[in-house]
Amino acid sequence: MKTLKAVSVHVPRRYRWLPYLLIGVTLLAIPAAIALIRFVEHRFVEAAGGELKLAAAGVTEKLDRMLFERRGDVLMMARIVSLRPSDPKYLSEYLKWVKTNYFPVYLSVAVTDVQGRVLAATEPSLVGRDYSRSASFLAARATRRLDIADVEGLEVEESEVDTMAFTAPILDAQGTFLGVVTSRVGVPFLEEVTTRTVRSLEARPEMGGRVEYVMLTKQGKVFATSDLSYKRTDMNLKELGSSSARLSETGAPGFIEEEHLRRQVQVVTGYAQTKGFGGFPGLGWSVLVRMDRQDILAPIHSYFWKVGIVGATIWIPIMGLLLWATTRLRTEHRQAQQESAWAKAAEAALLQSQERNRAIVDTALDGVITIDSTGVVTDWNAQATAI
Repeated sequence: MKTLKAVSVHVPRRYRWLPYLLIGVTLLAIPAAIALIRFVEHRFVEAAGGELKLAAAGVTEKLDRMLFERRGDVLMMARIVSLRPSDPKYLSEYLKWVKTNYFPVYLSVAVTDVQGRVLAATEPSLVGRDYSRSASFLAARATRRLDIADVEGLEVEESEVDTMAFTAPILDAQGTFLGVVTSRVGVPFLEEVTTRTVRSLEARPEMGGRVEYVMLTKQGKVFATSDLSYKRTDMNLKELGSSSARLSETGAPGFIEEEHLRRQVQVVTGYAQTKGFGGFPGLGWSVLVRMDRQDILAPIHSYFWKVGIVGATIWIPIMGLLLWATTRLRTEHRQAQQESAWAKAAEAALLQSQERNRAIVDTALDGVITIDSTGVVTDWNAQATAI
């Protein structure tokens, strides 16, 4: 008796690539997400930098207008004083009016004679002082023109206040030099313009952090800032290599990403330089308005963290489900392939058995007739035909 040989079943490895595809998609999604985050960060920094640039440019424009007005004021005062330069009572009454109507614009206004001695002033303590050796008095007397002294220290009522001085010559109708009018403008008054602009910028919903400002002289010395660590120091940002301070010298407003010199953190700094207004050429001051980069990006980082957590909460179970489904699909496919192979093998064995039985019947010496259950003859061999 012959035995049926075992059938070797070859199962194609279909669906084996599905788990790798899912893992590959996930791995590709991670750098794509990082690239998207970097792009959004870049756009946020650009938008914030543009706002900081506009704020710096707005401050410099306001400063130019304010200094232009102070220039016009002192020229007007010199013209009025030239009408009665030797009348102390008239001068005192006029300066009293100036102090009442211009406070707190001017810290002091003083009128000197031709020798530089103060005849009248808004601050009584200044009367009688000798300004003959001051650089502003000498420049006004020599040129017969307005002299503007950049930010310096002035002692007023026993407190040191950073100021700038406008000194205009007093000339009679023939152009004879009669003395000078000197007005001192306090830096805190000028700084208020910057402070208001910065506070309005901070109040905007899209600006989610603290905004700092720094005001520099043409040489780069800090004379006004919101950073208390810079105050009352002789720090010169241009000498220290501040990129924004150096770029402001170009005259065109802009912004730059740089490292904070003191705190060693990345900041975005908008910069601009005063250019003058009308007939006033300007002093070449620089205004820097900056924000920490991390404060600019904090809102979107918070948003991305939330999206990432929600995405991971959804994606990880989906990945697990897909991996389980693909594993089960591969198993079922393998079983189906195996069952199909077994069915084909059984069918082949049946055909082989039928052919063997037919050969036995055809070669038998006796007649063989096959009848079904209903009595119908279904088959017979050659010997049955001979009978």
